[in-house]
Amino acid sequence: MNWFDRHLNWTYFLFGFLPLWTFTIVVGPAYLLPEGVYAGSEAFIGLIVFGLCIGIDVWVLRNKERSLWWIAALFVPIIGLFTPMLVGNEKDKRSRRSAIQHPAGVPVAPTAVHQQRAPNEQRTEAIDLRELRRGYCGKRYADLVKHHLERQDQGKRMQAFKEMVAMLPEDVIPLVEDFVDRQNANGCVQSFWQRDCAQVLDEILEDARTLVRSVDHRADDETLFNLFNIVTLNHAYSAAAQPEMRKFMGI
Repeated sequence: MNWFDRHLNWTYFLFGFLPLWTFTIVVGPAYLLPEGVYAGSEAFIGLIVFGLCIGIDVWVLRNKERSLWWIAALFVPIIGLFTPMLVGNEKDKRSRRSAIQHPAGVPVAPTAVHQQRAPNEQRTEAIDLRELRRGYCGKRYADLVKHHLERQDQGKRMQAFKEMVAMLPEDVIPLVEDFVDRQNANGCVQSFWQRDCAQVLDEILEDARTLVRSVDHRADDETLFNLFNIVTLNHAYSAAAQPEMRKFMGI
């Protein structure tokens, strides 16, 4: 995946939004004739710039797997230019949803804290959530996400995500998508990322216990640990492709 695919919003901003905005607001008025139209050469340049903007818009919408009808929003004054950056990326959502629904057959990948195992292997080191909490105490949750960003590329991060989903009890797996969505909602508040990592761990584990017990499973430390890591890796996956999100997090 190249820079343009990883940064769809920035690609549109630099090569679609910025040229059209510059021509319309800065350059265009200087060449506007008294009759309210542009001279021939300036009108031609304007058409090229507008065509470039539409072309970049089409490319971004296709990569986000969104309807091309969103192009019509470009004709809405001012706000329409921002539309390609505001619409969500369905391709990313589908990729994460696929990882949750079809987790099997993925090679083993390590997490940030412990070595993960395949479902038919035995763990060589037991999870101690109390010890983990002590290690997290005094650190920002954003720093844990940053650790994942620095440690793995997107491919290995998704690989680890799928492996941890595969290790969950079978009847827990269908509930993971809603569980992750609930945790994602917390990330819309900027102060969340500055909170103590131990406190965030407590809250996610409490929700994870409720999730696991809802299907009459014992909430063992390993399952809870994997659910916590699934949430954190999902945050890291989203942040890796969105510089504005990393800035929002403070990393």
